[in-house]
Amino acid sequence: DVSFEALGERTLEIGGETRTTRAWQLDAEKLDIVLHYSAEGRWLGLDSTLENGRTLRYRPADDDPAYPGNGDGDG
Repeated sequence: DVSFEALGERTLEIGGETRTTRAWQLDAEKLDIVLHYSAEGRWLGLDSTLENGRTLRYRPADDDPAYPGNGDGDG
């Protein structure tokens, strides 16, 4: 079974800048994932808590339009 829940507005650091995101929680048997999107729907990040308690984080690369300073209008 998988559940998907809106978490509302959150903040996320990308490239040294803090961005406001719309966050979603995805839970499954061995998954605990939070997805972050801009108000325009652009993916901004993923955080996943691993079984060992560590957190795996994905953020846009510095050549991605979502990265701060790249002029996409989202930041």
